[in-house]
Amino acid sequence: MLPFVMKMGFTRAIRYVPVVMLFAMLVAWGALQESDVAFIAGLPEWLVTPLGAFLVLIGGLAVYALSFVISARLYRTRSF
Repeated sequence: MLPFVMKMGFTRAIRYVPVVMLFAMLVAWGALQESDVAFIAGLPEWLVTPLGAFLVLIGGLAVYALSFVISARLYRTRSF
C-alpha cells in the first residue's frame, strides 16, 4: 500500500486501495468458481510442504522489495 500512499496521498489511498483489493478478490473468487483446474484443489496441500512455504516466503519478500523500490522512487520526486 505504501506506493499508493506515496503517489496519491494517505487520504485517497485509504479510500481507494481497499475497494480495488475487494474487487480483485471478488474477480479471483469468481474465476476460481468457474474453473475446472485440478491443481487448485491440491494447492493447500502443496503450500504446507517445505518447498511451498519457501516459495511463498520468497514471493512475499519479492513483493515487499518491489514495493520498497517503487516507494523510494516516488519519494524522491515528492516535494514538501
